[in-house]
Amino acid sequence: MSKYSEEYKLRVVKAYISGEGGTKTVAKKYKVARTCLQQWVAQYELTGSFTKPIRHFSGEFKLKVLNY
Repeated sequence: MSKYSEEYKLRVVKAYISGEGGTKTVAKKYKVARTCLQQWVAQYELTGSFTKPIRHFSGEFKLKVLNY
């Protein structure tokens, strides 16, 4: 489980994107590490989300990997 909810991350990232301040100012206001904010912004800009993709692999693919 994540320390911060997806809703909280979104609120913080939107505050940064809307121009409430730089990474240092916004991170301090919302009490998160500046590096976390930078990672959240990068992830949000890349995927539009904070959830990790769920990956499903077929049994055939798994066997090929094991037999490689």
